Amino acid sequence: MKNFLTIISFIACVFAPALGAEDFEQLIQDGVKLHDAGKYREAIEQYDKALKINPKSCMAIYEKVFSLWSAKETDEAIKTGEAVAQTDCKKHTNLRMLLASAYDDRGENAKAVALLKGLVQEAPNNHFMHYNLAISLSRAGLNKEAEQSLQAALRLEPRHFSSHYALGRILYASNQRAKAMLCYYMALLIEPAGKRSAEIMRYIDEYYAGLATEKNDKEITLNVASAGDGDSAAFSDLTIGMGAALAKSKKKNRDEAFADITLAYLQILAELRPKNNGFYWSQYVDFFSALKAAKHDAAFVRVIQVSSSETARSWIDANKEKALMLQEWLKARLTKP
Repeated sequence: MKNFLTIISFIACVFAPALGAEDFEQLIQDGVKLHDAGKYREAIEQYDKALKINPKSCMAIYEKVFSLWSAKETDEAIKTGEAVAQTDCKKHTNLRMLLASAYDDRGENAKAVALLKGLVQEAPNNHFMHYNLAISLSRAGLNKEAEQSLQAALRLEPRHFSSHYALGRILYASNQRAKAMLCYYMALLIEPAGKRSAEIMRYIDEYYAGLATEKNDKEITLNVASAGDGDSAAFSDLTIGMGAALAKSKKKNRDEAFADITLAYLQILAELRPKNNGFYWSQYVDFFSALKAAKHDAAFVRVIQVSSSETARSWIDANKEKALMLQEWLKARLTKP
């Protein structure tokens, strides 16, 4: 009997860790499913069970903090994350980024910025680090620094819709609306449809509509709120407004005016390019000049309007090959070597 019990104990010792590992993985999977279903409290219970099996699992701690944060339990999320962020899980980047978001939500912007600056130093070639830092800087009211961080993100990854979108919003809010249009055009080209794309189109339509006012058949007034900034007077309401005034004079409808204003603005910038340098020239003006040289400009002004224009959607349905060629060109142009 004694030998039999010894054998049973030996088997239990050998197989218990394996069973525990399987249980751990299952608990994590169950927790993630519950989280995705919006059942955050139930998800947290699964992660707590998993942590009883492996108390130092950074993955389980991260998932728990994520669910706490998603459930608006910010204080508890920070407490749980801080307990390990600089010790057992100091190399878990996602946990530390999540902790920074929680700091921001609690109004501790300086803590969030400091944490994210550290992450950027650790991974300077990760565009997402620069993007997250930019968001925290913007929330702290440091828009100039945020702009620089977004520029760094886009130099690393020009396909990142959120960086173009965020940069456009910062510029627009800073009364650099003509420059913001470049960011918005690119964002719409990358992601033409969606909630944020529809929001961008509302900004552009609002801006375009206010550029020129027709008093009568012979008099059109340009409404210039910004004459440009230190970068160049080229990025100004005046530059883009000339296309708006011309569209007004020709009685263009909304879709025709949108195309005319956009392409006229990009053409003026292309002509001014030889005398100018800097991020917006190399990142955006050169790109759109290449797009026109490749004869994709007609498709471009339709594709970026799909969230707001039935005419644009009809054009794409009738010109699927041109839209596909633009898509292929964009993919090749923005693919890293």
